[in-house]
Amino acid sequence: MKLVAIAYSILILIVSVIPGNRLPEIEVQWFDKLVHFLMYGILIFLWGKAWPYEHLRFYYFYLIMFGFLYGFVIEVLQYFLPVGRYFSIGDLGSNALGLITGSVILKKL
Repeated sequence: MKLVAIAYSILILIVSVIPGNRLPEIEVQWFDKLVHFLMYGILIFLWGKAWPYEHLRFYYFYLIMFGFLYGFVIEVLQYFLPVGRYFSIGDLGSNALGLITGSVILKKL
């Protein structure tokens, strides 16, 4: 499961730095935010299954913070790399909501 979580993390990074002009245009309102929500919800779920340390104090908080930091670093990369992408607070918000929702689902299972 660790390999799957790491591979998925790398996949998110790769997809996030693909030049913007190579991405398909989808004219559905908020589609981009939904994609961020789902990507990061799945990410935290995979991380939680790969590293199941629920006995640690603040385990889910740390998972969420690590996921948020990962998304933040990717947003900063998009800002600085010449790939036609940009830093978005909305993307960070969608990531955070996905991380929180994914952690709640993880905790319930």
